[in-house]
Amino acid sequence: HTNIRKVVTKMPKLYFYDFGIINMARESFAEMRFRPDIGNLIENFVFSELIKGKPDYDKLYFFSTTSKTEIDFIYHFIDKEILPIEVKFKDMARPIIPKALEEFCSQLKLKKAIILNKNLKSIYKKENTYYYFIPLLFTSKIKEFINV
Repeated sequence: HTNIRKVVTKMPKLYFYDFGIINMARESFAEMRFRPDIGNLIENFVFSELIKGKPDYDKLYFFSTTSKTEIDFIYHFIDKEILPIEVKFKDMARPIIPKALEEFCSQLKLKKAIILNKNLKSIYKKENTYYYFIPLLFTSKIKEFINV
């Protein structure tokens, strides 16, 4: 698709600043390693880190298409291009670019994208896009990693 607006869904995603509210709503207080919703919790953690110190003029979006393709976060810097961010709560032995992220970057000719994961710290270039693999531990330091 050449017109991104035609493929984007309007359904918003809900995030919480307080993990206690999430636990109460789900009636689940188990340790993280026993949580079936750990992926959602990690994504919520990333959201809370991205929103901290974010200037009002920068925007943070969730991207989804009508065919259910998703990009976890789109960080739109007011004076720069957008930065797609994917969250993968798994160990990575080597850079693996999620297909949806690769297609998104290719369509929009983006220069940078981020894949947050459990352990891999690496930079991988494919076509004209640099993919930054950053351990989740460094989520709050994303801007420093890529010199935005």
